[in-house]
This record gives sequence, C-alpha cells and structure tokens, in this order.
Amino acid sequence: MLEIARKRFPELEFRQIPAEELQGKEKFDYLVMADVVEHLSNLEQALAKTAGCCRKGSVLIITSINPVWEPILDLAERLGLKMPEGPHDWPGQERLRQLLERQGFQARSTGYRLLIPKHVPFLSDYANKHFARVPFLRGLGVIQFLVAEFKP
Repeated sequence: MLEIARKRFPELEFRQIPAEELQGKEKFDYLVMADVVEHLSNLEQALAKTAGCCRKGSVLIITSINPVWEPILDLAERLGLKMPEGPHDWPGQERLRQLLERQGFQARSTGYRLLIPKHVPFLSDYANKHFARVPFLRGLGVIQFLVAEFKP
C-alpha cells in the first residue's frame, strides 16, 4: 500500500510505523490505522502514543472489522476458508470513540462499508453501493471506519 501511495502522491511522505513504536518525537498531519486496532494487545496505550504524534488538527483514520462479523469470521477461520490471524479484540464504534475522546480526539465521521465481502458478479457491487445506505442494513458492513480530529 505504501508503494502505491508514494507513486500516486510523490509530493507527500508516507511512513509505516508499528503503533507500539510511536515515540511522539515527530508530529504528523494524518495518521492511518488500517486493520490494526483489533490486533493490539493494549489499544488504549497505542492510542495514547498515537495522540503523542499529533498536533492540533491532526486527523486519525481507523478502519477495522465490524464486531458483528466476529462469529462469521471465526467460523471461516476454523473451516479453513479464511487465513487465521491470531487473537482479536473487536472494538466497536462506541468503544473506539470513547477511547479516542480520552486522548483528545473528536470523531468527525463514522460508518460501515462492504455488506458483501466476497465478489459475486453483479450482486456484490450493487449491494455494496446501494444497500449499504439503507438504515437497517447500514451497520452490517464488514469494515467499520472512524475519522477523528485531534483537539487537545
């Protein structure tokens, strides 16, 4: 992903730093935690370290698996239909929001995407584009996202 980003936006600098290794010596405008939070042994500590790398107005983008999908994904791992990923902590939107607020972040937007994660010709593209907007289906997307601004 980094190489694609660097090629697409050569004027910007992209880095990959493990959340546990953030030091706070440098401040960043944007931080992305893509499919990371569910694998961290201490999410609150990692978010505190992330906040230490922010200046006022920095934006943090988090994507993770929607906890609603936990039983399905666990079963898929046990049946060999999905690569095992080890232990998970599946934080939901509200828990993420609360943890971020403790560190000085304010949520700007949240949501879910990808109702049908497996490509089914015609169906998955249509459903992921249109059904994801239907209120009672909206929270069923596999991917949850949260965009927060650092406002200490």
